[in-house]
Amino acid sequence: MFGFLYWDPNPAVFHFLLPLIHRPLMWYGVLFALGFIIGYFIFRYCWLRYLLFSVKFSKQDIICWSLFLQKKHKSSYLQMLFETFPQKVKRFCQQKQENVPEEIKNEVIQAINHTVTHPIDFPHSPNTEPFLICFAKKYMSAFQLERVRSFFKVDTYLQPWVLPFRKRNTVIIERLTTYLIVGMLIGAKLGDFIFYQNWTVIYQNPQAIFAFWEAGLASHGAALGILAALGLFCHKYKLITLHIVDLVVIPTPLVGSFIRLGNFINQEILGVPTDLPWGVVFLHPVGSAAIVARHPVQLYEAFSYVILTIYLFFLWKKEPSLTHRGKITGWFFISVFSVRFILEFFKEEQSAYLMPLKMGQILSIPFILFGSWLLYRSYKKVFHRA
Repeated sequence: MFGFLYWDPNPAVFHFLLPLIHRPLMWYGVLFALGFIIGYFIFRYCWLRYLLFSVKFSKQDIICWSLFLQKKHKSSYLQMLFETFPQKVKRFCQQKQENVPEEIKNEVIQAINHTVTHPIDFPHSPNTEPFLICFAKKYMSAFQLERVRSFFKVDTYLQPWVLPFRKRNTVIIERLTTYLIVGMLIGAKLGDFIFYQNWTVIYQNPQAIFAFWEAGLASHGAALGILAALGLFCHKYKLITLHIVDLVVIPTPLVGSFIRLGNFINQEILGVPTDLPWGVVFLHPVGSAAIVARHPVQLYEAFSYVILTIYLFFLWKKEPSLTHRGKITGWFFISVFSVRFILEFFKEEQSAYLMPLKMGQILSIPFILFGSWLLYRSYKKVFHRA
């Protein structure tokens, strides 16, 4: 018994209640938020660099179309750019109309993107985005690098009519993050009711789905909720879903790692009893579990997820252009849910349903199969294109 850790932390950070929700600030919530914040910056790092392989302007990048087309620009670059516009765009600029037709917008964007691939005689411009240019030097051909340099020059000259590249993509990332948080929380709560509790509670007490501060969040439900949120986001903003998923899954295990640390502090998701010297005795375990030394399975899972995040990040670094669409997502599902399947042997059963395998193992199998299919598909499609 000498080697056992007796664990009984206070799950609340402060003793006073937070305004509005009238509940204390819990370590679980702090770790959950911290995991999301770190994951946000990892995703942002990967997203901005992935975009370098297909940099171009879109209609949404222009802040105010009517002012942009009608104003007398002093910039020599903009004057040269306007000279490249088709005649119908020039005639429209002289009419000074408030509403700009989609056809005119398409012609203007096409002309702007043409100056990226076929640069006009640029005047002197500052060296913008040095970190992204440094990344491009390492991973791109000379032709691709020149295109990226040209894009950032055009991006500089178009300001203030467009937001800077980094800022306008940060807006997209923040919107995506909102989708992911909502999708994950609702999916995790629904998954807990459906897979681990009596699902009829949803009919009896529908508002319980939104009681996120209460115990009961299922990771398999969270995964489904995230996929649904990504599908909705990509449909709305007309983005390639698998490319976005490939980038989102990179920091996702790290978020799960912080959540498992929160479970460890809350003394929930307990391991089976053990006599190993690193066993942990939870003095106030959730539920009516016996106070005995147990496998710290929450820490096993947290450590595994950190390793998987590092692995997925370096997998992306080897191929930041995401040529094998779905490869990183495939490895994510295979590795994360294989770890989950194995670690379920060290966990107490949490589901209300009795089956030969634990609920967490049964739910992991479809994700592992789906990941295997994605991995096979990613290599098969690249082979056929070659």
